[in-house]
Amino acid sequence: MTIFSFDVDADHARQNNELLKDARRLQISAVLFAAILVGVGVWLHRLLGGVPGIVILGVLAVLALSSLALIIIIPRYVGDAESLYTRYPLCPAMIAKINSRDMVLLSLVNINSDPDSTPQWALAARTVSRIEGHQRRPGERVPSVAVSSMEQQSQFREVTPLPIAWGTTDPTVIRTAMRTIPEASWDLLRTNMSRLDEVLATPHNLLALD
Repeated sequence: MTIFSFDVDADHARQNNELLKDARRLQISAVLFAAILVGVGVWLHRLLGGVPGIVILGVLAVLALSSLALIIIIPRYVGDAESLYTRYPLCPAMIAKINSRDMVLLSLVNINSDPDSTPQWALAARTVSRIEGHQRRPGERVPSVAVSSMEQQSQFREVTPLPIAWGTTDPTVIRTAMRTIPEASWDLLRTNMSRLDEVLATPHNLLALD
């Protein structure tokens, strides 16, 4: 497992890191859902009155508080931009497909949770909007880190590539990360680029290689 160390540009990451943007969207959704629950609870309380209205309002208020708790839980679970790059290993990724408004990254990742065990290679895909510092073309090399979650039976069930370019604008850093990844890993990924549809057909866009 190779951890690639570099100075993360926090402002650049805030604007470009789509994993962090996803987390912020979840936080906003949690606030809106809590507001809806409270609104419905107040309406039913006024409509029903008495004990039933109080009970329903209380239940919905508890659910609203649980939803609001996600505002604190989500950032702790995901982490900040710097911790994402220091916590997860470097992995090769390439632009596998270009769509009108986005593109699909395909990466080669190790899904074994024990870093000292023999790697179990897998293909992981993620749809992204843009990656500054890289050309928008199929086969473009995009050095990334493999952000993993959902461990089960010593293997990760979900892994997503996080481009180094989402954390820096320095082309030298990106090139260094690219060279740090063994050429054999890039070759293995390139050989399996045609399996993108198989990867996207899996529940978590993750396909173990034989």
